[in-house]
Amino acid sequence: MDAFHAFLTGRFFFRVGDKIFLVALPLIIQGMGYGPSLLSFANAVQYVANWAGAPLGGYLTERHSRKAVMRAVHAAQAAAIFGVIASLSIRSLFPFIFVCSIFVLHLASIVNRVNRFSLTALLRDRDQIPQANAEIQLMESAARLVGPWMAKIVIAHLRLRAALGLDLLSFLIMAMVVWVALQVPVGERQEARLAGARARDLWRWRFEGQDGAGRVLFVNGLVNVAFTFVSGFNVFL
Repeated sequence: MDAFHAFLTGRFFFRVGDKIFLVALPLIIQGMGYGPSLLSFANAVQYVANWAGAPLGGYLTERHSRKAVMRAVHAAQAAAIFGVIASLSIRSLFPFIFVCSIFVLHLASIVNRVNRFSLTALLRDRDQIPQANAEIQLMESAARLVGPWMAKIVIAHLRLRAALGLDLLSFLIMAMVVWVALQVPVGERQEARLAGARARDLWRWRFEGQDGAGRVLFVNGLVNVAFTFVSGFNVFL
């Protein structure tokens, strides 16, 4: 198995774990005795993580290898899920640990996008990219189908902790794939700098670009946060 298909396989398990966590999320909150307000707040925190993650991803990618950043990202995500599992035994600290874990999960995910978006071009020749993109979309579709069904089976026959354990395992599998099987070409540092520079330029444009652009993006961000907060209540309706 070449590096691209090893990465694709690890990514499949990673995405299945994501879907399992999404199914388990409202059940965890409800089981701990909290309501839609906590879920809505946790969802809104995602946008804060998204806002901070892009420039951080560019900064890290400029100064470290893509492989090292990916390993750190998946290790951080595994630690965040472990924090959620641990918080189930500490009811008084559950909201704080839970929200912090959600923030870390999404911050790490956005940081990793700077690496992942251009990874296909590094692992595949130009004439292989259309086929590679088709395989990626097929993998994503398969994960969307398998993940919720896997969550249903695990939660129905085992426990919520088991579902979280599978999500934790998916991060560890992905980290192991990156560590062992992913061989990034020598020139990836230069490519990474270009990707990081683009992310940094986007961040600067948000605040130093055309008149009004920053305000428009700021208002759009507030609308997204408000919409996400309100939509969290729909889960319990």
